[in-house]
Amino acid sequence: MVKNDNIRIKRKKADFLLYGFSYLFLILAGIFLISLPFLPIAPPSQAVGYAIMGVGILFAGSGLILYCMLLYRGICPTDALVITNKGFTSYLVGGKNGVYVEWVNIASMKVFGLTKAPMLGLTLSDTDSYVEELEGRYARMAKNNLELGIPVIAISQREVAIQIAELKTLFSRMIKGAISWKQYAAHTKKIETGEETPVVHSFTEEPDSLVEKKSSAPEEEAVTMLDMDE
Repeated sequence: MVKNDNIRIKRKKADFLLYGFSYLFLILAGIFLISLPFLPIAPPSQAVGYAIMGVGILFAGSGLILYCMLLYRGICPTDALVITNKGFTSYLVGGKNGVYVEWVNIASMKVFGLTKAPMLGLTLSDTDSYVEELEGRYARMAKNNLELGIPVIAISQREVAIQIAELKTLFSRMIKGAISWKQYAAHTKKIETGEETPVVHSFTEEPDSLVEKKSSAPEEEAVTMLDMDE
């Protein structure tokens, strides 16, 4: 979706059958517990009956709120990534305001992980400045990724409503366009001032062959720093 010259990548919709039925079960269980004190099988103690009704109200209320949130997110999914000519903002990490990354800060990019659940990994030229923008668990997970040799930014297929291969192609075009503009600006400055050309940003794109092939052994989850907030 393009709006105000920005490309907005939406979050992947939650599994309605899995979560929807779970929340409906909470609602139905809550209604049953609320009505239990008035049924022939009601507990003899009135205090116990009130306690059961309280638990039922809690179950029903929680299930109803979660079910309404699920419906809203299915109808109006929130942004996962907002892409511009200069960089992108990830709302998968960093809380409500997300984290902004410039294209020229991306040194390399690769697809890795399981075949059915690939991830797009981004290695940054200036990792420290990116980690400094993160807080709490996001910062801890970023540092853990670095210690495990995983790209500091890992965008999971399970969290974006676009195929990872398509997202990689889009990112590659934006990165190369930003680098070309930086080279042109540096060349123009050299002509105008006679200064030496600054070091040109390099970007490498690692082959898709790094995607792990499916084996006969049970699949294990790949490590990722991108957890759903909601």
